[in-house]
Amino acid sequence: MIGSTKSGGTGNCGVLFEFDLTTNTYTKLFDFTQSLGKSPRCALTIHPNGKLYGTTYEGGSNNLGVLFEFDLNTNSYIKKLDFSNAIGFNPKIELLFDFAGNLYGLVSWIGDYGISEHIFKYNMNSNNYSLIFKFGETGGHYFSGGLALASNGKYYSATGSGGKHSRGSIIEFDYNNKAVSTKFNFDDSSGFSSMVQFCMHQMIKFME
Repeated sequence: MIGSTKSGGTGNCGVLFEFDLTTNTYTKLFDFTQSLGKSPRCALTIHPNGKLYGTTYEGGSNNLGVLFEFDLNTNSYIKKLDFSNAIGFNPKIELLFDFAGNLYGLVSWIGDYGISEHIFKYNMNSNNYSLIFKFGETGGHYFSGGLALASNGKYYSATGSGGKHSRGSIIEFDYNNKAVSTKFNFDDSSGFSSMVQFCMHQMIKFME
């Protein structure tokens, strides 16, 4: 079992660790640093290439977080990208990958409605980073949970505010077409300010 902490370690920047459930043995794998990224706040993603990918909320060249790779075979850490005000900052959800192995995530950005979110794509073949979609007041914003992959191959999430009634919305992201659409707008009677990620069972029921 692999995890991370957002604090502690050699520089109080957080650590990557492994916990063996059979022997109840804890092993620290890596100490985060200010320059390489600090305070990870999202789960790690196991990529088909066998390596781990994740983000930190702070640290890096701009102190706005980084995208990183960790090789369990060699215990090597590589910083892949420094986040910034220009490309998005403070990533907040677990990275996802598509069938081609490209990574997707959410970063904050400053727009017409203050701080909101932006979907990004990281191409694993070219190491190219691109911004896919900006959320705003119409589509909803403030994601406290992550994106969930449904059986139809699309991703879904709920926002904490924005949308038609300013109470948040359920959104659909089709990475093949780079399209985002609103599926449902929360209001006072339905409940609002969703703060968690969907589970797969709920998503399958929603699509039926």
